[in-house]
Amino acid sequence: MSLPPLRRSLLPRIALLASLVAGAVTAAHADEGPIIGVLIASGSLDRRLEVGPGGMVIEYPGGSEQVVAGSYLLRLDGTHARIADWRLPRTTPFRFRGLRSAVGVTTADGGDIRSYDGWIEVPAPGAEGDWEVINRLPLERYLLGVLPGETPTSLFDPEALKAQAVASRTYALFQVLARPGSRVHLRSDTRSQVFLGSGLVDEAARAAIEATRGQVLTSDGRIFEAFFHSTCGGATRPVEACFGGSPLDALTGVTCEGCGHSSRATWEARVSMETLGEVLAPICRRHGIELGAVRTIEPIDPSLGGHCAYVRVVHERGAFELESESFRRALLARKVRCLSTSFVVTRSGELMKFVGRGWGHGVGLCQYGADGYARKGYGYRAILEYFYQRSRIEALW
Repeated sequence: MSLPPLRRSLLPRIALLASLVAGAVTAAHADEGPIIGVLIASGSLDRRLEVGPGGMVIEYPGGSEQVVAGSYLLRLDGTHARIADWRLPRTTPFRFRGLRSAVGVTTADGGDIRSYDGWIEVPAPGAEGDWEVINRLPLERYLLGVLPGETPTSLFDPEALKAQAVASRTYALFQVLARPGSRVHLRSDTRSQVFLGSGLVDEAARAAIEATRGQVLTSDGRIFEAFFHSTCGGATRPVEACFGGSPLDALTGVTCEGCGHSSRATWEARVSMETLGEVLAPICRRHGIELGAVRTIEPIDPSLGGHCAYVRVVHERGAFELESESFRRALLARKVRCLSTSFVVTRSGELMKFVGRGWGHGVGLCQYGADGYARKGYGYRAILEYFYQRSRIEALW
């Protein structure tokens, strides 16, 4: 996950939480949680729809259409929305859903198909805006597509999957409560949580979700953004060291002895000095820095877990500091596998070598750490209470 945290003042106290959730929950089944909106696509696009038995209904202001089972093209362009021969002008919102089964939607033209329960909404984008395709469904059904997207469910211990279910439910509910009235609360990729569609049949994920139904984490009586990541490499980091803002008791950072079996517990990446200069050049142009030949890269202010907040770039014309996460993403864009901001850097001739630990931002639950502790016999409650210090598990529905 990579969304920055929202203002902590938005965190509702648990005393108010039941009333905030209750209205949304009644819109779905009482035990499925509030309805959430997930952005699954945007922009002009062509996607194939697979409509299963029972067909599909399309609703729009003033009418509706029935569509029989089959394969159809959804096209959203500069003037119209089209599904096969049916079309509406760009200014008209519409929505569709399967009547007895989920609707399959390709991830791109010719891409894999993901199946979605609930309504798929396409608001009118306006004259200049992009199209948005939004899946609206109850939170518990949403989790059916999150756990397989975020964890290797066939490999993880059931207790680790339960911990993930509670963390993902908490993260999603925070977004719902922090954006009242919004139709979109999350994205379907790592900017929120990876969501593969709720039509998946993954029994390990389903069992973990059922075993923890309605359970969320609170800190000092408040829902918080329960961040998580793949592998910490030995210690998680405080939330303020990564995302800024105020410290939070539940996200202070802890040592971890559980993620050693992850293939990303340690890693190396090498980059040529020429490529490094090409990575830094556009960053320097945006900030008015005249970049000379790069000499060294120095991690600055490492926190618990070795994650650095900044890197110092020393070049032949001076030096400057850069946010480490921005630097890491720039490297990733050039196919340099810098997996976290916990690294040391050495230079050998015309190569710069990064030796690092972990994968991801390092805040909150270490997913492989949770699996490691579960394999040692710890239950999901103990795992969550360790990675989210001084937190409590509350059942809200």
